[in-house]
Amino acid sequence: MDSILRAAGDLLDTELSDPVDLGGSRRSTVMRCRTATGGSVIVKAFAGEPEGLRSFASEAAELSLRMAGPELLAVDAAVPLLVMEDLGDAPTLADLLLGDDPKAAAAGLLAWARTWAAGRRICTEKGGSGAAAGSIRQRRAVLGGRTVDRAELHRPAPTA
Repeated sequence: MDSILRAAGDLLDTELSDPVDLGGSRRSTVMRCRTATGGSVIVKAFAGEPEGLRSFASEAAELSLRMAGPELLAVDAAVPLLVMEDLGDAPTLADLLLGDDPKAAAAGLLAWARTWAAGRRICTEKGGSGAAAGSIRQRRAVLGGRTVDRAELHRPAPTA
């Protein structure tokens, strides 16, 4: 774990501390880490075997498109690991689906489906204006369960 923290910190040019294990899988280790400035980031390190490397490449490519999900802050293909913005402690879709509140599960599933469909629409549109990408960023901020300043919500969407 220390080597992962050092590698991620080197990428960000800051010291990372207080790692909290967020789970992961047999392919990856996921941690929330505190930055030297008091903020936090998510570090995801992948196993070096073929399945882990495929997962790393896929997730790095997906996040680099910036259509939905956390902002990709740094990538190290040699380790391999990703450093992402921390979207907070909101429950995951799996948490909602496996939880005790059927209404929350239904709302979470519908929000996920709408966001996925909007992203799919952006991917298939020819010469899209970027307005839809902005709405995806706004949904992501709400689904992420964090407070977002207006400047971030109104930041121009990247153009392809």
